[in-house]
This record gives sequence, structure tokens and C-alpha cells, in this order.
Amino acid sequence: MLISICIPVGPSEKFADVQITIDSVLNKSEREVELVIKMFESHLSDEIRNYIKNFNLNVRLIEGQDKGIYDAFNICAQAASGDFLIFLGCGDEFLGFRDVKDIFENKAYVNSNVIYAGVIIYDGKKYMAFDNRCFFGERRLFPWRNPCHSQGLIYKRVWFLKNIFKIDSGPLADLLHTYKHKIYKIAVWLDQDIVVFKTGGVSNSLDRSAFNRQLSGVYENCNNFKFSLGYKCLSLLICNVSFFMSKINKKFQ
Repeated sequence: MLISICIPVGPSEKFADVQITIDSVLNKSEREVELVIKMFESHLSDEIRNYIKNFNLNVRLIEGQDKGIYDAFNICAQAASGDFLIFLGCGDEFLGFRDVKDIFENKAYVNSNVIYAGVIIYDGKKYMAFDNRCFFGERRLFPWRNPCHSQGLIYKRVWFLKNIFKIDSGPLADLLHTYKHKIYKIAVWLDQDIVVFKTGGVSNSLDRSAFNRQLSGVYENCNNFKFSLGYKCLSLLICNVSFFMSKINKKFQ
């Protein structure tokens, strides 16, 4: 089994963050791994090419425009040759598997379209364990909001290409995927932490005006989904409550 790790590099990304993610893959013993990096136009292209040329790693580099992180993920998935996909953002770290053969020789995992695994969240100051099982199957407590987006999920590539991220849905692109996992019950659980997720974006904004600008896509795109009115309202309520709680926690740190 080959695993393709997909990394989108946006136009404002710093090479130091990209290097953290690349190093996390290079430092693992698994050789069943392919790295697929999508760069916006040619941003950091020279730096990345010069950095990886001395490593024995299967790497695919893609240059060109895209319509955001989820479009870049889709492009990576289409270019990948792996049986399974893992999506990482710049600054995230791949922790690897305890024994990759035990996982991908197990029929329960091989036959699953989505594998949920554990995540470590890093907020720039401390590392926190996040039990992704609360989003898995019937045990998911808050199915409308996954703070780790798609990190900690392993997608079967054949399935993903038929269910790519909807790039016209803005910040809700990963929410729609999460919702599909729940209603179709197509996922299994892997009791390992496989990713360190670096927080940021809407879920980590502490400035109200910036938060409102970033969250505007949520309000504008809610009607793209066949969710009940109560489901939509609760989603937005949770986002706003989370924002205020993050400000309160920040004051007491």
C-alpha cells in the first residue's frame, strides 16, 4: 500500500513552516509514502526543490494557480498515485504509524473509505491531545465542526476522487466531508496519533473583525447544503461560542 501525503503551499506560506512538514515525513521510517506538494504558482518552488533534492523520497511537485486550500487538496489527490491520502497543512507534522503493515494488511482498514485517527493539536505554545473519536460515527459529539479539518483522517484515494472537496463552499468544505462520513457510516477508527495539527484560521481568530470576515463564508454558503435550519443555526452558534471561549482562555493564559 502506498500513502500519498498532500501538502498545499499557499501564496503567503513561509518556507520554515513547509520545512517542518517535509521534515516530519523525511524523518519517518515508512518507505510506503509519497509526498505531493502543490505550490501556488511558483511560490517557494526553488526553495522546496533545492531542499528535497538530496533526500531519497518519492516527491511530486505541482505548480500553478488554485482556488484555495481545498482546491489544492483536490489537485494533489488527482496527481497522487497512492492508495490512501493524508492531507496536511504547512506547519503540521506527520507522526507516522506504529506499524504500517499491520494497518494496511488489515481488511477492516483496507476496505474502509475513511480512517479516523488521533491528532495532537499545537497552538504555538503547547501540545494538546485531541480525541478524534468524538467525530467518529455515532459517538461524534459535535458533527458540525471539526477543529482539525481533515487532519487525522486517511482517505481511500479512489473514494475521495469521487467525493472531492466542494470548493464553492468556502470554510464549510471539510464540514460537508465530515457530514458524509457520519450519515454513510463509511469510516473506521485507528487508535493512534498520526498528525500534529497546527491551529489557525477561523477557529483560532482572536480579533472580532477578522473573525467576522473569515466566517462570512460560513453564512454565505450554509444554503449550499441540505442541512436542517436547526443544524445550521447550531453550527453558527458553536462557532461564535468557540470564538468567545478562545478569547476568555487567552486572557487567563
